[in-house]
Amino acid sequence: MPALEVVERDVAAHQERAADLGIRSTPTAVIYAANGDEHLRAEGVPTLPRLLTALAAVAD
Repeated sequence: MPALEVVERDVAAHQERAADLGIRSTPTAVIYAANGDEHLRAEGVPTLPRLLTALAAVAD
């Protein structure tokens, strides 16, 4: 997905920022729509179909 921006955060090194984002466990994947709204939050590793479906929904 060419327009996909991936940001990886080291929650151990930035615990306050992780708490601000509501990240309670790792890994946590969060997908935001272009307008900044959270579309998907998956604690643990999301399945590929779930991830692709969420990405397709925000790509429109």
